Amino acid sequence: MLGPRSLSRIAEAAETARGGIRSALLEAAGERRLRLPRRRRNPILEILPINQGCLGHCAYCQTRLARGELLSFPIADIVERARRAIGEGARELWLTSQDTGAYGADIGTSLPRLLEALGELEGGHMFRLGMASPHWLKRDMAPLLDALDNPRFYRFIHAPVQSGDDRVLRAMRRPYAVRDFEWAVDAIRSRFPRAAIWTDIIAGFPTETGEEFERTLDLLRRVRPATVNRSRFSPRPGTEAAAMPQLPSGAISERSRRLARLVEDISRESLKEWIGWAGEARIVETKKPGTAMARNFAYRPIALRGDYEPGRIVRVRASGQTTYHLTGSEIKET
Repeated sequence: MLGPRSLSRIAEAAETARGGIRSALLEAAGERRLRLPRRRRNPILEILPINQGCLGHCAYCQTRLARGELLSFPIADIVERARRAIGEGARELWLTSQDTGAYGADIGTSLPRLLEALGELEGGHMFRLGMASPHWLKRDMAPLLDALDNPRFYRFIHAPVQSGDDRVLRAMRRPYAVRDFEWAVDAIRSRFPRAAIWTDIIAGFPTETGEEFERTLDLLRRVRPATVNRSRFSPRPGTEAAAMPQLPSGAISERSRRLARLVEDISRESLKEWIGWAGEARIVETKKPGTAMARNFAYRPIALRGDYEPGRIVRVRASGQTTYHLTGSEIKET
């Protein structure tokens, strides 16, 4: 048995298993995860973890049960991993963790310091910052925005609010209020007016009333995120929320449907504002022959027709939309 912090002991575990010995290798002293060998499935995409574990105590989440306390990786290791990936052809680097905002709290540094170091790397690449809880954004907002004001970072923030009602947030054990999330959104948009803001919403959390759910819908109408990752609540074994009085499945389903309809409406309205935009975008996906998906500086998806090499930068014009992405065409040089 291996734990999430003992990946460097895979060979040891295999060797003991070959000898018929059952072992539990749950820790590895001094493990440097980012120095372990890896294989990149997408040649232009590097998924770069910056920390694992969590400092939160969310009532519905199993992260701490599975991953343990926060473990931030050294800045030097992260920068070296990014440098190596760029040298190998990666053109999009996703900085990921269970909560990127918590980065460095256990090792005497911070997320803005990490981003500043990464921003000094040269090359034709872009970084995308992963999910950060609103209370960390509020604490580090000024230096974070300074660090993100770098052409190598997408104008993109993923801040999971989960609910638009303060009582529900307290029941979830989320360490912020709705006003903190809205303050963060306003601060981001004041600096980067066209930034893409993503968030997460849970529909049907135990004890959530109809009125409290309406407040969540109202929050989304006010904030108008570019993307909402929505989920129907389902109890996770061993969590506090699993022991709470559960809502009827029919009520959860109805709230989930209403949430989905609103999210679709907001997405369409948000994308409509980009029709007519022209500029550079990077080809990030070519799943079907003759079609490609590009992302612009604000991580907005633009579907193109034609054969393109992943990683290539093209000048495009957005001329239409679907519910979740723009459509457009390459601007040909004359």
